Amino acid sequence: MSIGHEETFEHDISDREVLSKVLLRQADKVARRLRKSESRARTVVLKIKYADFQSLTRRRTLPDATSDASVLCETACELLAELAVDDDHGKAHRVRLCGLSAANLEGRDAPRQLGFNEESRARGERLGEVLDAIQDRFGDGKLMRAIHKDEDS
Repeated sequence: MSIGHEETFEHDISDREVLSKVLLRQADKVARRLRKSESRARTVVLKIKYADFQSLTRRRTLPDATSDASVLCETACELLAELAVDDDHGKAHRVRLCGLSAANLEGRDAPRQLGFNEESRARGERLGEVLDAIQDRFGDGKLMRAIHKDEDS
């Protein structure tokens, strides 16, 4: 089972910075759904479809399960860095679809190894829970990251 979000773009994208912003927005949505289902993910999956309809999927298993959007996004961006995205004028590597999924799910109560970074890991998940409560109270779209302020979605 997995939880994910993907988007097909109206115009193909060849800018890694734009794709990173898309991945951040997707990570926020996936993390929120993980928390709602009281789950954490051990694996992050990136799906890319190019303008020529070639599809690639890359995955990375995390050392610790998480529902923290920043961890999901950082991992997806690392996977994206390994793929070809044409920043010039070639059409073969322009991205038509981008998706982020969280897989290898476990319940929030599943036993886990405590690590040295436990406090920062827990802080990211607690922040997500607070953001969820604000969105539940005031509605989706009322709270967003500043980086997404000028976007049309």
